[in-house]
Amino acid sequence: MIDSSIQSMFQDSKLVNKPSILVEVEVDPSRLFEQLSAEVFSEISRVGSRTGLSELRDLEVTDVSAYLHTLVWLRVECVNGWANKSSRNYRSVARNCAVPVLVYQLLTSMGEALDRDYSIKFKPVYSIPEDKLLEPERFMVVSDILTRLENDGIKIVFGIPNKPEGELDFMALSHVEETVLSYHRGHPVYGFLASFFAMHQLNDTIGAMNRVVYGYDSDYSTYVSRINAAINKIKVTK
Repeated sequence: MIDSSIQSMFQDSKLVNKPSILVEVEVDPSRLFEQLSAEVFSEISRVGSRTGLSELRDLEVTDVSAYLHTLVWLRVECVNGWANKSSRNYRSVARNCAVPVLVYQLLTSMGEALDRDYSIKFKPVYSIPEDKLLEPERFMVVSDILTRLENDGIKIVFGIPNKPEGELDFMALSHVEETVLSYHRGHPVYGFLASFFAMHQLNDTIGAMNRVVYGYDSDYSTYVSRINAAINKIKVTK
């Protein structure tokens, strides 16, 4: 051990103010995201059948899946400053659209995140497939259905999160071959949230650092319907 008198001659180390590594994280929706889409559609059908809502006749699970994919794309576009010209037509609808509560939690966790200890900045990216992008008019039709069912039990939040900041514990995760991993330990709930996306970090350095296993798809799958059902029984505030 170095003598304390020698140690006192040196200044404390300082954290770097600006990140030295930028890591883009692909947030492609996974198989569990499609399971969530089916759960949301089932809940809409169940609640809507009691109200006699005529618009439900034309609503299919593929519409709900595309709606949720479009929400993810809009969140990523918002984080990145609406740089994509095709996303600018959605800015007005993004401010007022209906977002199922569990999906809203996913969107809130997604964003820019800075790990000051390692001087790493994370940023989400997502190239939405053409068949998963709803046109603004159809997008608002699905949003209107969710809104009209709010008082009957569908818990929603209005508007996608508009601040670019996300949560480090979420953005630092990787979802590889049905296993959720990270290089540091955070709350285990973020492993569940990350399981909805095939999160791939476009930087080999981070992959080499991953040492913590959060969980597996086979475990998380059983939580989707249970948590979605629990959310629709509680009051949610934005």
